[in-house]
Amino acid sequence: MPLTEDQIRSALSDGRLELLYQPQVASRTGELVGTEALVRLRGVDGILIPPGDFVMVVEQCALIHDFGMAVFRQGCADALRWPGITVAINVSPMQFRDADLARRLIETAEAIGIPARRIELEITEGVFFEQPDEAETALRSLHEAGFVIALDDFGTGYSSLSYLLRFPVDMIKIDRSFIERAHSTVQSSTIVHALVALARALGLKVVAEGVENESQRLFLKTAGCHTLQGHLFSPAITVAEMTAWYEGDQKARRVV
Repeated sequence: MPLTEDQIRSALSDGRLELLYQPQVASRTGELVGTEALVRLRGVDGILIPPGDFVMVVEQCALIHDFGMAVFRQGCADALRWPGITVAINVSPMQFRDADLARRLIETAEAIGIPARRIELEITEGVFFEQPDEAETALRSLHEAGFVIALDDFGTGYSSLSYLLRFPVDMIKIDRSFIERAHSTVQSSTIVHALVALARALGLKVVAEGVENESQRLFLKTAGCHTLQGHLFSPAITVAEMTAWYEGDQKARRVV
């Protein structure tokens, strides 16, 4: 059952905002290169509440700005635990209604002490429809500050190529719906190859999410995706589990 605005505010004020992380690995080496922050709320009963029960409410009320900044602060703070890898944090299109968003994100990262280059800001095409001029200005400021800009769920919306030319995008994330069918339908396979070729031609990195099995991994590696993410490697895990994964990866690299 969806939470009410008051319940969400209470969770924020009580410190019950929680981030899980899903590791991202290099397609060719399997080395840990990043992780995506996935937001949850912990109920008063201690049970984690999935985003489907609160994100829509957050985006429909005035809470989106405070909520988004709380997620960003926590993601940046957690990133300090894992030097050398990036942390992807989602930014809602609604947050771009705040004219001071870029300044607030930049100042927050500086105050925490995390280099901007280690934070990927994941946006969706909704950013381009809400307030395109304001979004372009904010994204350019963030890009110039060093943040990595990732276009999430690429291929599922209008996916106008003009977005890739107008806005400062560093990478695209291929939606899991294409990955699920890529090894079984010619159409999906062709689309994935085309998206990867387009991104590489524009100098963009490609992340494939929703990788569930070995055949998908091999297909995406061959197609030229840079980074892979999905349950084949790990589900969403806690900060402590992410730290253990990171330390194990670092140890393995030293041994090699």
